[in-house]
Amino acid sequence: MNYYGYTFDRESALQHHGILGQKWGVRRFQNKDGSLTNAGKSRYQRGKDYQKEKHDLYTQEHKRLQSSSKAYQKAAKEADYLLNKYGLDADDGGGGDSTRYSEKELEWAGQRYWDRAETMAIMDEEFEKKAREYAHDTILKKYGPTAISDMKFTQNVQNAEAVATLVAALGGIAWISSKV
Repeated sequence: MNYYGYTFDRESALQHHGILGQKWGVRRFQNKDGSLTNAGKSRYQRGKDYQKEKHDLYTQEHKRLQSSSKAYQKAAKEADYLLNKYGLDADDGGGGDSTRYSEKELEWAGQRYWDRAETMAIMDEEFEKKAREYAHDTILKKYGPTAISDMKFTQNVQNAEAVATLVAALGGIAWISSKV
């Protein structure tokens, strides 16, 4: 076949026609009415368990990285000190009396505070990345690659439930608006 100057050679082409025995529109973990089979319910629950464990591992590792970083602790202490001494926290009235300081001192304190906050934010992003990698790798080592697919399945089911709820809500709004 010569279509747009391209010759299709069946011998060298990789073709995929789906999973053997799989039917269009038939899900492996759902009944025809859309409800989950026993295998689907089991997989859905495992996915929830894995997600919770992964989140707990992430939280623990993130806190450990924050508390073990001397630079992070130093920046946090200095930021708190500046907030309290110079009354920079205007949202809740501040901790100190800002009227005792000149504008130059307040500007210096404000700039120093934002430098410390930026340093903490950069470190926090790094800690978050490391903690997510640690949690992901730990779940993979402990439960294998099926854990990740189970978590994705759980998220897909939750997303499908959210979409169904949204569609039902929009249908309800359309029905109500048609009656008005």
